[in-house]
Amino acid sequence: MKKYKILYNESAFVCGKKLFRIVALRSFGNVAEGEKGGFVENYCNLDQEGNCWIGQHSAAMDRALVKDNAIVCGAAIVHGYATVSGNAFISGGSSGSVYMNVGFLSGCNYDEFVEAGGSAVISGEAVVKHGVRIYQNAKVYGCATVLNKATVKGHSEIYGNALISGYARIADHARVFGFATVKGRSFIKNNAVVYGNALVTGDSVVMGSYAVGGGKRISKGILSGKRNPVIE
Repeated sequence: MKKYKILYNESAFVCGKKLFRIVALRSFGNVAEGEKGGFVENYCNLDQEGNCWIGQHSAAMDRALVKDNAIVCGAAIVHGYATVSGNAFISGGSSGSVYMNVGFLSGCNYDEFVEAGGSAVISGEAVVKHGVRIYQNAKVYGCATVLNKATVKGHSEIYGNALISGYARIADHARVFGFATVKGRSFIKNNAVVYGNALVTGDSVVMGSYAVGGGKRISKGILSGKRNPVIE
């Protein structure tokens, strides 16, 4: 039995496309029968299997897919070819002004708007919340957490128990994993690696093939070059 249907009489224009609200046909997970969800472009955006769901203030469009037990809620949009799977949890803001560039859903805070686009993959037990942008071919998986206006893009990967927060940027082929934390306005790019229990904060830049590991603490400066370029 299908778990939801599309209400073609309830629509919204999102980024120039007409999307339609969904409603649950039966109870599953934390969703009750008859509960209205967010907006999709078509049935390909939300799997009928598992406990996956798109909340009232969220949307999935293009060829994006939410599946397994993944949840997308709050002020959030999944678009392009992005995939949200496993037990991943995406949550944007839930109070404040109308979206400025989306054109729907009053009662949402644009400052905490979460976007997953391009061919991004968010999976496993990953948590993505509050103003985060994940796009291009970036991957966030394992038990990684990305918060508070951070950006993850390129072919970068965040995994393990890594934490990315603040206005931190992760780009290119950079990797952050283990129990590493990157926050503040730090920028990790190129083939740089942050791992172990390392902390990178402030306005630090880690680039080239530089690796920051162990319990090292970095709060300023530019780290570059080829130090421990291969970390498994």
